[in-house]
Amino acid sequence: MSFSPTIVSPLPPGSNSTDASLVHPAATVIESLSEAARGRWDDFVEAHPDGTFFHRTGWRSVIEQAFGHRTHYVYARRGDQITGVLPLVHLNSRIFGSALISNAFCVRGGPLGTDRESVELLRQYAMDEMDRLGAERLEFRLDGPSGAPGWLSRSDVYANFRRPIGADDDQNRKAIPRKQRAVIRKSLENHLDASYDPDVRGFHRTQDLRGERPQSRDSGVSAEIFSAARR
Repeated sequence: MSFSPTIVSPLPPGSNSTDASLVHPAATVIESLSEAARGRWDDFVEAHPDGTFFHRTGWRSVIEQAFGHRTHYVYARRGDQITGVLPLVHLNSRIFGSALISNAFCVRGGPLGTDRESVELLRQYAMDEMDRLGAERLEFRLDGPSGAPGWLSRSDVYANFRRPIGADDDQNRKAIPRKQRAVIRKSLENHLDASYDPDVRGFHRTQDLRGERPQSRDSGVSAEIFSAARR
C-alpha cells in the first residue's frame, strides 16, 4: 500500500492556528528527553498504533553525531506516564534557511500522543520554539492530515510504501517492482549470501567500488550515519 506523508506547518501569525476552546489539564507537563527516559519513550512509540521507526530516540544520536544539528526531543507526561512524544530537529543552513522539522532526514514524524491535549501541548511547544529560535518554518511529516485547524498541508513532497509480508516467497517477489525484482533474482542465481557485520566500513568500501567517484563525500557521510545508528 503506497502513501504520501503530509507536511503540515502553521499559518502566519494572526491566523486561526489554535483552538481557543481547548483546555489542557494542569497535570500534563512537557519535558526534554533525558537519557533515563529513552527506554520509556521508545516503549511508548512501540506501543502506539501510529508510532514509527522515525519517532524512536535513536534518530537523535544519528542527527546530532552524523549531521551536527541541534535536536529538541520532548515528551508529554501525566503523572508517571508518557502521553506523547515529539522528535524535533533544528536545521539552520545558509542555503535552506532555518527550520524546525519533525523528523528531519525522515519521511515521517510529528507529534504522537494518546490524547488530544498531549498532542496539542506538543504542537504548541514546537510553535513556541519556532518563535524563540527565529525559525522560518515548522514542519510535521505526518501520514495524513494534521487534524489541526489553520495549518497548511502538502502531500506531494515525500513518499514511502508499506505492505504485509506473506508466507509465499514467490508472491512477495511479485509485489516488488520489476527492475528491483530483476536485481534480487540475479543475486539468487549467483548464490549470494547475506551476512551481518557490526563494522560498517566493509559495506562502504563495497559502496565506493560501485560508485562513479570512489571515496566520494556522499559515501563518507553515509558511513557516519550508519556508524551513529549502530551506536
